[in-house]
Amino acid sequence: MRVELTVLGSGTSLGVPTIGCHCAVCLSSDPRDKRTRPSILLRYNNRAVVIDTGPDFRFQAMRAGMDRLDAVLFTHSHADHVLGMDDIRPFNLPDNKVIPIYGNRPAIEGVRRIFQYVFDGNYPWGGVPLVEAHVINGPLELFGLEFVPIRVRHGYLEVFGFRFGSVAYLTDYNEIPEPSLKLLRGVEIIFLDALRHAPHPAHMTVAEALQEVERIGPKMAYFTHIAHDLGHEETNRSLPAHAQLCYDGMQFEFEAGSPTTLAEERLRGRMQVFRSLEEIAGQSGRSVATVGSFDGIHLAHQELLRRVREIAEKERAASVAITFDPHPVSVLAPEKAPRLLTPTPVKLELIERSGVDRLLILPFTQELSRWPPEKFVEEVLVKALRVASVVVGENFRFGHKQAGTPQVLAELGRRWNFHTDILPRIQFRKMNVSSSQVRCLLEAGKVSFAGRLLGRPFSIRGPIEPGLGIGRSQTVPTLNLAPYPGLIPERGVYVTWARMASEGEGLSGPLRSVTNVGYRPTFGERELGVETHLLDPWEGPPPSLLEVSFLHRLRDERKFDSAEQLKSQILRDIRRAETYFRRLNRCRISFAASL
Repeated sequence: MRVELTVLGSGTSLGVPTIGCHCAVCLSSDPRDKRTRPSILLRYNNRAVVIDTGPDFRFQAMRAGMDRLDAVLFTHSHADHVLGMDDIRPFNLPDNKVIPIYGNRPAIEGVRRIFQYVFDGNYPWGGVPLVEAHVINGPLELFGLEFVPIRVRHGYLEVFGFRFGSVAYLTDYNEIPEPSLKLLRGVEIIFLDALRHAPHPAHMTVAEALQEVERIGPKMAYFTHIAHDLGHEETNRSLPAHAQLCYDGMQFEFEAGSPTTLAEERLRGRMQVFRSLEEIAGQSGRSVATVGSFDGIHLAHQELLRRVREIAEKERAASVAITFDPHPVSVLAPEKAPRLLTPTPVKLELIERSGVDRLLILPFTQELSRWPPEKFVEEVLVKALRVASVVVGENFRFGHKQAGTPQVLAELGRRWNFHTDILPRIQFRKMNVSSSQVRCLLEAGKVSFAGRLLGRPFSIRGPIEPGLGIGRSQTVPTLNLAPYPGLIPERGVYVTWARMASEGEGLSGPLRSVTNVGYRPTFGERELGVETHLLDPWEGPPPSLLEVSFLHRLRDERKFDSAEQLKSQILRDIRRAETYFRRLNRCRISFAASL
């Protein structure tokens, strides 16, 4: 995928020229010394995504010839990064297009405070930007390109930079934590804060930015958020060829890939993945489809997918699963949005395992949520997919205000000449199998029972980050999972399987392990963490990715009076875990002998 990047603004919060200043840079005739507030524009797949809308956004958009805007990412909510949000209004026209905005919680809360009239719904005079706000904590896929948040320090604030494919954009920071450096491995082009030569408590100097370039090792680095202390031509002459100041209007193109996109490419040999109705409508022949969020791919989801595949074989049609990204609740009621059981890349893998031919991932927006059931059926099922049959569960709901029921779908099917197959609820031990039920079990620490409803152990996956060395020096060595945006089981100690991968490699076979989920209170309250101790040796280069599958809960997390007491308890946990695995192995042998 070709991505065109345009630097909309490269200046500091005061801009260059700075009001009332008569320095050589402010009076310069070099157009590269005219710097508006920092922002970039990405154009790809006939879409346009902007990072930050500063006070100069209107002028920047006109200068760049922007005729559409599909999403905005905010690094943080300082004025020089958000005050231009009101100027996205022309991009809402002519059909009241709602534009999603994304950022971490402080950024979105800041935008809501600054633009209260936009979000409180009581502004009587009209003329407000139409936006829907989303809090993000992890990777975000937008129109086929994955944006990975990079947490950096900006004085006392934690703000976001973003990586997209082989390019990263980090403005307004003075420290990159070690876990974030790992997310920058392999970047070819990077934008870095380089305010001036003199030190600043919340920004990087040019010398400090050059040190970051050496640590990260990109092919090319561009410095941004530049004050009037730095003249473009003079400063660039003093810099190495692979690190230069950027400038307003600078453009280049690059090939973009992402973890999600690459995962899709690996699947395309067996399952085709589509991200718009236009893409999938080009496929010939009829199909058999099912629709749902499919978070967790639990036993009920698996039965729906199995039934779709079975009917498709009889009808000699393509089997299709339709899902949504992001999760509908995160758009309609963000404050009630559940933590996901399966992030999009994992959901892709699990749906692919079901054997369906095609997966359609529809971007869920406010506009789509307002479609009545009739329009959804006509546009998606009839025109795009030409369905012969649709398979849904008895609790299926769709369309505006969930007005569509299985019965409504069946009636519309008779009108449009397709069959509706309604499957009864799937139960396990008189308990309905559902994503919400699995969440309740995991939040209570009942991982064994949750695994029964999922048809496999519940697992989480993410990059490994360095710890503080306490385990290795005082208790037992552990692998530490980076902060995880999805659902994590209740705090406690668990028997687990661990699968790992080194850079560029696939996941290993399962290794026996014990995992602690919690705040490590013995050493002082910390952020919620997931620490795994391996019972089997890892043979290979240092792993960068860890997947933990939860089998059995051993105990609650608790505070110990000393590291020695904690270590003794961990050794008891290890013995209990080894007993669990021995019993598990005996059960497997007995089962195999009975076959």
